[in-house]
Amino acid sequence: MKLTAKAKVNLRLKCVGKYENGYHELEMINKKINLSDYIEITLSNQNELIYINSDLDPKKDTLVMDIVEYFQKEFCLMDKFKVVIEKHIPVGAGLGGGSSDAACVMNYLNNIYKLGLSKKQLIEIGKKYGADIPYCLFDEDAVVRKTGEDITIIDIKINDDMFVIYPNISISTIEVFKNNTKFTSKSDLTDIKDIYNYLDNDLEEACMKVCPDIIDVRKYLNSFPHKGLVMSGSGSTYIMFSDKENSDYIYNELLKNKKWYIYKEEC
Repeated sequence: MKLTAKAKVNLRLKCVGKYENGYHELEMINKKINLSDYIEITLSNQNELIYINSDLDPKKDTLVMDIVEYFQKEFCLMDKFKVVIEKHIPVGAGLGGGSSDAACVMNYLNNIYKLGLSKKQLIEIGKKYGADIPYCLFDEDAVVRKTGEDITIIDIKINDDMFVIYPNISISTIEVFKNNTKFTSKSDLTDIKDIYNYLDNDLEEACMKVCPDIIDVRKYLNSFPHKGLVMSGSGSTYIMFSDKENSDYIYNELLKNKKWYIYKEEC
């Protein structure tokens, strides 16, 4: 069976506190987009993980197989699986590709073997393996709090085209959080009527400290006639919104940056 694992973007990321263990307490608005990896799972005589369209090493990048083996052990699944992941979500771009793949497999195993695990139970399992996995268990937009496990489903209305712009700059998430000094108050996100009023990312300043090249990226993107621009996650991906009138112009101009990854999602 071929499964679809969608990428996620952060439209808002606020640091609202810090726990004793050093982890940041977060408040995010997350959205799934149509950019997806595709996963095929078949029965086999041994567990095997294969990546297509990617340089990922199945012997090192084992998150999905770690999840599979957890389910085999915890729920006494006797079957073995060949898992083939066709990658389209760029790696290291903060778009939750690996987490979405893992969450997709979790939902599949729960459903196909009729394990009856609730979303709350799946979240408890998922957060052991990654902070983004709990949200990736859902396809809906959501407000995500704490360290990723507190999820409230919402519906975000967007009537403009969205650009996902990854300038192929790899930034250490750990270093960004270490350098973050910006903390803000919690917000009431129960009634979001205009998402453009909420676009913000407390980690952007820290990201620019860690990697000053991001300053030029932001300046360049601000030169376009966009309706909204926000950094996703801890960088370096940006999300830009444009009305139809300017959308084609922006897309064609962005494509001139041959080294950048550009994805356009039409409304």
